[in-house]
Amino acid sequence: MSAFVLKIIAIITMLIDHTGAFILLNSREFAHTQTYFVMRSIGRMAFPIFAYFIANGCKHTKNINKYLLRLGIFALISEAIFDIAQMNEINFFFHTNIFYTLFLAVLGIAIYEKGKSMKQQWLLLLPLLLSPVVLLYYYPSAIQNGYMFAAGLLIIYAIAAFCLARYTAERDAGEEIKLYRKVIPFLAILPLLYLAEFLRTDYSSWGVGFIILLYLANPENRLTRTIAMIISLLYFYGYKGSLFVESWSEINGEQVLSHVIHPQGLTFLLCALVPVVLILVYNGKQGSKSKVVKWGFYAFYPIHIAALVAIRYMF
Repeated sequence: MSAFVLKIIAIITMLIDHTGAFILLNSREFAHTQTYFVMRSIGRMAFPIFAYFIANGCKHTKNINKYLLRLGIFALISEAIFDIAQMNEINFFFHTNIFYTLFLAVLGIAIYEKGKSMKQQWLLLLPLLLSPVVLLYYYPSAIQNGYMFAAGLLIIYAIAAFCLARYTAERDAGEEIKLYRKVIPFLAILPLLYLAEFLRTDYSSWGVGFIILLYLANPENRLTRTIAMIISLLYFYGYKGSLFVESWSEINGEQVLSHVIHPQGLTFLLCALVPVVLILVYNGKQGSKSKVVKWGFYAFYPIHIAALVAIRYMF
């Protein structure tokens, strides 16, 4: 199975998911019906495929800065229409679209890779001094508009960390990068997960961490990437998600609390695990190297959301 086929599967399942989210959910007749549930379940297949190709793309890209630029541009292009689809109001810093998640993940990978080669890695710890100030968000009385202030600091942090990793002196090209030199760059990317939470990106900090984990696990190694995907998906849809729900039952005249598997949570998990199998049969071939196809996959996201919003307002 080629990359082209896998990406087609991803955008089709995403379209089905968003049709349920942006059209059926706004319809009193269809909201929360079986049809809506099935469409949202199918949609769980999309993100793991996109996450894999983003992680794999970071391994092969010749210029990660251009990669970031593309993702950043489409994040901004998509946000206005994404906000209208979700909230009927535009806010570039709250409930942000999936391109924000992809951008932050690639930014983290870029900082990590550049940071490993820095001659003076301790410089990467300087932006971390901003992190404690973010706690002001939890004390609204301490500062007006604490949320925006904290989010702004995290954005400044991300820019500072990237610039330090990108533009400071590097070690000798032929010098081996030892394991301990990977610790500081790894710590430097953790605040990006926090930023994803503040911006409420699609899949939030887990989505950013999932892509970075796939990259670190080596997306070209079938065993390590499969283990990374299964563990991450079990955590998100199992432990963190709605796989188990509380249920009260009467035993010997007493009410006993137990946890049972929720059918909807189980279906979401199983659908999310389908891409693990699909990626196992990925043959490593692109399938199509056309620039039209390449940019088409990027453009499909804002275009299909705009089309769904137009249909919603028409009918």
